Amino acid sequence: MNITPHRRISKTKRANAIIPDFILNLPDEKHLIIDSKMSLNAYESAVSAEDEIERQAFLREHIKALRNHIDDLSRKDYSNLIGVRSPNFVLMFIAVEPAYIEALKMDPSLFWLWLRQKCHYGVITPR
Repeated sequence: MNITPHRRISKTKRANAIIPDFILNLPDEKHLIIDSKMSLNAYESAVSAEDEIERQAFLREHIKALRNHIDDLSRKDYSNLIGVRSPNFVLMFIAVEPAYIEALKMDPSLFWLWLRQKCHYGVITPR
């Protein structure tokens, strides 16, 4: 098993081609897609906030960014890329595990959001 970073596999040759961040090569020429573009700007602002009201506002913004990113992953439909034999899910890498934990604390429904998506996802963190 190995990971191929920035491998150029796309549905089209146009400028808006869909390119996964990483493709995990599995036995039998199968693949897992890893997306690592989750923005943590709002989370970083929440951690740096001066007061609790500001922190809560940034955490709500972070949750909105997380939901938007999940929606974007669903629209990309990585599992149907030409040359990719992947199950109908994407591994969404969040580089800072507490960013996901704090979002779940504030909005536990995030955990079940994948059930409503066309393309399911799983969250992975550095730990």
